[in-house]
Amino acid sequence: MGQANFQRGEVITPRPGKRVGLLTVHIRQVHEGKTYQFKRVMRAVERTIDRFGQRLLVPEIEIEGWWTLWICR
Repeated sequence: MGQANFQRGEVITPRPGKRVGLLTVHIRQVHEGKTYQFKRVMRAVERTIDRFGQRLLVPEIEIEGWWTLWICR
């Protein structure tokens, strides 16, 4: 999860060995005369050092995602 590969959103480094990327995408679709607006939020966390300072042999990667829906008339 390098910054060059994360073209949209924001990447922060809250502490050494931990990077967090946050991405929000807005999508609008019309279906059967109603307009739907979706918001997709994704978070990726990469850890190379644990919270106790121990370096990890293999990076730990965690990915989360959420969808929300608004109905516009």
